[in-house]
Amino acid sequence: MKIIDGYGCTVAIFMVAGQVTGTKKSSDAFEKKTALHANLLVGVYDQNADARQVREDLATFYA
Repeated sequence: MKIIDGYGCTVAIFMVAGQVTGTKKSSDAFEKKTALHANLLVGVYDQNADARQVREDLATFYA
C-alpha cells in the first residue's frame, strides 16, 4: 500500500524478483512496462484501492 500511497495516482504493481514494484500510469513507460512484464503484473490500482484487495491479489499471484 505504500507504493500506491506514495504515487498518489493509478499505479501498476509488479512482483519482480520477489520485490513489489510499481509504475505510475502517468509515466511514459507505463504501457511498455505493463506489456513487457504482463506475466509479473499483480494488478492496476488507484489511490483509493482497498488494502485487503491488494493483499489478496498478491496472495493469488503467489498461489
